[in-house]
Amino acid sequence: EIGLAALARAGTTLPDAVLERIPAVDGVILGPVSHYEYPPRPAGGINPSGELRARFALGANIRPARSRPGLSLLGDRMDLVIVREATEGFYADRNMHAGPGEFMPDPDTALSVRKITAA
Repeated sequence: EIGLAALARAGTTLPDAVLERIPAVDGVILGPVSHYEYPPRPAGGINPSGELRARFALGANIRPARSRPGLSLLGDRMDLVIVREATEGFYADRNMHAGPGEFMPDPDTALSVRKITAA
């Protein structure tokens, strides 16, 4: 259990017991999380998706997309897989408005810093 339910029970949105169990299982499916509703990190509000990507070096964010008959405006069938690097880049900045403020000095200015390493 993670997220707001875990925060209420364990005082953190991502309990240590969950992190300790992950290496022993075949896979983890992470659904949508409400990290905009979480308290600051010192109060237990850890963004599970970001923490899992960084802690377990999950470099590929794989997003399949398919058109469905009768549910698509596309004329042709689409079957697409987008692979995005998931531990660097602009992920860290997508919460800058609601984040600690160091990248958004006022409501009309956002500064973006991108991390790119040799790895």
